[in-house]
Amino acid sequence: YTVDQLFAHQYDDRFRSLMQEAVEHARGLSLKGLPLIGMVNRRLAVDLDLFSRGGMCILDKIAAQNYDVLSRRPSISKVERLRLLAGTLVRRLNSELGEGTVTRVKVRGPEQPRRPGEWRVRGGRGPRDTYG
Repeated sequence: YTVDQLFAHQYDDRFRSLMQEAVEHARGLSLKGLPLIGMVNRRLAVDLDLFSRGGMCILDKIAAQNYDVLSRRPSISKVERLRLLAGTLVRRLNSELGEGTVTRVKVRGPEQPRRPGEWRVRGGRGPRDTYG
């Protein structure tokens, strides 16, 4: 696979094989670096955990799209980011409080929009912020 083919955005089996090898190498390095999270101060540990697991999430997405990063860029959705943060919080809290103390953090999505009038209290006197 040549640099000219890369700049021409040509996806073929050679590119897929090259990307697969790069993804597996990056995954191995990420997994090898995970123990560092427990060796640094708390604030840095949270950043390292999120960075490492976010990177592995991107690697999973690259593999899921058959290593074709030329036609579509893999990205992490807001919900996936919240899940990564929740997992990091659970691991961090358990390391501070003892294993098994926190089992999960529930992340809820936005609720259904309210219909007009649902905020109103029936029979109420209003906000009482008017004169007279």
